[in-house]
Amino acid sequence: MREPTLRRRLASGEATVGSWVTLATPEVSELMAAIGFDWLVVDAEHSALSTRDVQDHLRAMAVHGCPGIVRLATNDPVRIKRALDAGAEGIMVPMVKSATEARAAVLAARYPSATSGGTRGVGLARAQGYGAEFPAYRDRFAPEIAVIVMIEHVDAVRDVDAILATDGVDASIIGPYDLS
Repeated sequence: MREPTLRRRLASGEATVGSWVTLATPEVSELMAAIGFDWLVVDAEHSALSTRDVQDHLRAMAVHGCPGIVRLATNDPVRIKRALDAGAEGIMVPMVKSATEARAAVLAARYPSATSGGTRGVGLARAQGYGAEFPAYRDRFAPEIAVIVMIEHVDAVRDVDAILATDGVDASIIGPYDLS
């Protein structure tokens, strides 16, 4: 299991360069990872990508150690769980309008523990080596999953300070077309 890096790089303020993937063929992600992008977003909101497609893209990126972020269709714990089980190192949650919604996304990305308050269920899938690497994944990788919120609604703009101050939110992105 590779060492997670995305969340730490975001926290350090280091400049990183990434891109968006919307095409179905995982060779696109493999090529982009190979040429040196720091991260790639697999768009599962505004594309025709299936859960299988997303997993194939994440697998292709992993060959070159490129962190994969999955842009979800909604702030839904089931979609979050599926993206993380497929091996995403981060999730991008659309249309987060309040700190309450941001907190729900963070909790859905975290396993329950004495300190996390997480609600993520356990599925023995690709991310955990289909169960063979679960303890290492749970202890070392899962706590480093990045949660990125999308500010795309006037309500989010009104509550942006509280959204960004939500413990566990690692980054945000503005959705200019949605806001316009």
